[in-house]
Amino acid sequence: MGVWEVVANAIGTSADWGRSLPAPLTALGMRNVRIDLCTPTVGDTAMGRFMAATIRLFAKDISAIKNNSLNEIEEIAKRVESAGFYDFGYANISAWGQR
Repeated sequence: MGVWEVVANAIGTSADWGRSLPAPLTALGMRNVRIDLCTPTVGDTAMGRFMAATIRLFAKDISAIKNNSLNEIEEIAKRVESAGFYDFGYANISAWGQR
């Protein structure tokens, strides 16, 4: 739908950078490198409400790049935060090491 692309551009990140871990840390000479991932689910959850709010915030931008109507985008936002809907939300990736 374009939400990932729009959000990544808005906050200056990439949906792909986390897949490079832990290589950037080991390239800096870090040792004891660890990585952790948390992927909350959407639906009738805090993450669902957060993602729906994000979709609504960027609805015009999503519509512009994906040619979805604002009504279609609102329907998706409602679905993402509704009870009985289950999917993955934004992943939270942490990586650390020691010098």
